[in-house]
Amino acid sequence: MSLKIYGMKLNLKFMNTTLKYYVVYHLTKNNIIQLAHHFQWAEWENHEFYNQICGREVDLEEEGYEIIPEVKNYFDSLELKDEDLAKLTDIYIMGGNFNMYEIAIHPRWQYGDDNATTVFSLEGIEKLINLQFLKLECIDESINLSPLKSLKKLKNLEIAIQNNTDLSPLAELTTIEKIKLVGGIHEAKSQKWLQTKQILDSLENRGVVLEKNFFFYPKRFI
Repeated sequence: MSLKIYGMKLNLKFMNTTLKYYVVYHLTKNNIIQLAHHFQWAEWENHEFYNQICGREVDLEEEGYEIIPEVKNYFDSLELKDEDLAKLTDIYIMGGNFNMYEIAIHPRWQYGDDNATTVFSLEGIEKLINLQFLKLECIDESINLSPLKSLKKLKNLEIAIQNNTDLSPLAELTTIEKIKLVGGIHEAKSQKWLQTKQILDSLENRGVVLEKNFFFYPKRFI
């Protein structure tokens, strides 16, 4: 498999920026694309990588606690090819250095309330035409799941759900075989849950395996 080094052509129209950080992680980790010459996974904080991208000496102890603007621009402007996106079969959108924001853009970033790694839109995920496994953990509770309907080879989905997560698009996933649900949702007698239960029941009736690792919030917490 040949490696490619892409330039700085702006290519953001088709994909949410935060989602792109996760996609680029998986593209590089699977050797589908190659980043700047000195980027090495064995040493994420490779000073030569930062020096090359920024064109200057970068002191990570001084600058790593904030976004490094030249590095953010590099990843925001990185051109992604459809044929490379089509090679991805698995994506993990979750915490723990599974995206380029944590690894390179803001290397000393710590989990907090800034939602820096939270995906608010799945726009562009339809480009991953051969995706079979998808884990959606770092997502907004009101995220629109409709783009998943375009994934015609998706078999296995893990998703963190909350009170406002609308699961109705899952009923239109024609190739899905297993769905794992985690998180906390409305109490069992709420109208929202009754609607969700109908969707889950219809999936199970189709033979979809459901793993339910969620809990119900007491009414006073809703």
